[in-house]
Amino acid sequence: MATKQNAGAAFSILPLCAFFAFAVNFLIATPGIFAQEVNVSLLPGYYISTESGVPRFIQRFVWRGDEYTHRYEVILERLENDRTIPHIREFTSSPFIEVSLSHGIYRVRIIPYDIFDMPGTVSEWRIFEVIQARQPQVIEAQTEIITDDDGNPLGFIIDIYGTNFEDDAEFFLYHPDNTQTKLNVIESDENYVKIFVDTDNLDSGLYDIIIKNPGGLEVKVGETVISKVIQQIRGDNIEISEPEPEPEPEPEPEPEPEPEPEPEPEPEPEPEPVLYSTKYPPLKKVLFKFGGSWVPLFPLYGDMFEFSLENFNARFSALAYIPVDIYVGPEVMLYWHKDIFFAGVNLSTEKWLSNELFSVGLRVGAAIPVINSDFFYMMNTGVSFSWRVMKYVLIETGVNYLHIFGDVSSGSMNPWIGVSLQF
Repeated sequence: MATKQNAGAAFSILPLCAFFAFAVNFLIATPGIFAQEVNVSLLPGYYISTESGVPRFIQRFVWRGDEYTHRYEVILERLENDRTIPHIREFTSSPFIEVSLSHGIYRVRIIPYDIFDMPGTVSEWRIFEVIQARQPQVIEAQTEIITDDDGNPLGFIIDIYGTNFEDDAEFFLYHPDNTQTKLNVIESDENYVKIFVDTDNLDSGLYDIIIKNPGGLEVKVGETVISKVIQQIRGDNIEISEPEPEPEPEPEPEPEPEPEPEPEPEPEPEPEPVLYSTKYPPLKKVLFKFGGSWVPLFPLYGDMFEFSLENFNARFSALAYIPVDIYVGPEVMLYWHKDIFFAGVNLSTEKWLSNELFSVGLRVGAAIPVINSDFFYMMNTGVSFSWRVMKYVLIETGVNYLHIFGDVSSGSMNPWIGVSLQF
C-alpha cells in the first residue's frame, strides 16, 4: 500500500515539474522573445553636412535585428599601431547609428538586448577604413578653341590649374537645365588637368565645369570662363556679367592687450549615462516587499480543490541583488480559501528591466495547508510580472500552480492580481 501511495505521489508531482519547466523555458529559452544575432551592414552610405561653410561627413551603419529586441549596444573602436582605442560605446533603440569619423581604420560590433534587457548573440567584429576626403581647389583656367581644317570650331580644350585633384576625380560639364555630362580627361595630375569639351550639341546658356573628388567634395571652375568660350564658338550674343571683385577689407585696428584670464577650473567629468528611469529613485541592493492579491482558484485534478473566486493571499519578501543582475531571496506567503488556509515559504527571484519600471519574477517553494483541521504538505511554483506605478507602489499579476500531497493528490492553477509596497 505504501508503495502505491509513493508511486501516486511521485506521479502527481509531474504537473508541478512540468509547470516549473514551462516557466523557466518561457523566460529563458523561448525562441523569438529574446534578441537574436544581428547582421551588421557597413553600407557605403554617408552624407555631407555643412556647418559654418565647413563640410562634415556623417557615416551611417545599419543592421538587422528582430521585433523583440529592446535596444542595441554599439561598440566602435579605432585601430592604431596594433592597438585598439575605444571610440564610441552607446545604446540606441533604432537599428542604425550615424557617426562622424575622421580618416583611419576602425572596427564595430553590435550587441542586441531583449525585452528583459538581457544581451543576445554578439555580432562579429567588422573592420572598415575611413579614407580622408580632400577639397579640390581651382587656381587658374585657360581655354583654347579647337577647329577643323576648314576653320570650323569643334570644341575647346581647357587647362585647369589647382590643388588636390585626386586620381579618381571626376569632371562634369554642368548644363543650364541642371543636368551634367561627364567629360573625357586628356591629361591630369594632382595639380593640373587638361580636358576637351565638345560643343557641337550644346545649346545657348550658362555652363560650368565641376571637379568632384571621391567622397563627394567638389569645386566649380566658374561659369564665366566656360560660358564665354562656348558662346564664342556658337556666335551667341548673350551678356555674361563678370563677378564683381570683393572689396579689400579695411585693416582692423590692433586690439588692446587683454588681461590674462584667470585659469578656469577643470571641468567635472560627465556622469555615466543613467539606464534606469529618472521618474523614480534607483532600486536599492535589498528590497522589502509587502503585498496582497485576489486569487481565483481553478482545480486541475483531485478532490481537495473546487472552483472559487473568494480567495486571497498575502506576501512578504526580502530580496537581495546579486552580480548576475537579478534579485534573490525568501518569500513568505499566506493563503485563504474557504476551508483551506496555508502558510508557506518560497525562493523568489526577480529580474528588473533597465528602466527599473517593470520586472519579471519566478518562485518555487513549499507550504503546509490546513484543510478541515487536517494538515497536508504542498509544493507551489509560479511566475509574476510587476509594474512600478509609484515610488513605493507596485501593481503585480501572475499565475501559481499548487500541488497538495495526499492519498489522492490535488492540484490547481491560480492566476492572481494585487498591489504591493516595496521599500
